[in-house]
Amino acid sequence: MSVDLKSESGDEFGFSNAGWRAIAEMADSYGFDDSQCTEPEEGVIVVPAQSALNFAGIIEKALAGTNDTEIAAAISRRLTELLVQPSDSPLFPNDPVRFTEKGVSYWRDFVRFARRGGFTVYF
Repeated sequence: MSVDLKSESGDEFGFSNAGWRAIAEMADSYGFDDSQCTEPEEGVIVVPAQSALNFAGIIEKALAGTNDTEIAAAISRRLTELLVQPSDSPLFPNDPVRFTEKGVSYWRDFVRFARRGGFTVYF
């Protein structure tokens, strides 16, 4: 399954479900305020222009660093803290959330998309 985003200008962007959860969790952890976002129907979230700009700014903060390898490692550590439940069981290892330089580039593409205005998220 995927999460599809469509901007007010008609541009489109997409994430896998896990990819959207990762970027949304990261934004939340940096204090993203989604109070202006609306859910007009199940499976649809409308992100107005100002919220889109805030979302973009927060993700830019998460992408701060000297090079993409270091940025990817930092995001991987942060997402692991946010998304992985610690366990002593060999059945559920505490594997880190893998985030790569390609992910850094994709998140930068999302920032450019979000800076162009509001968008609607379709689940």
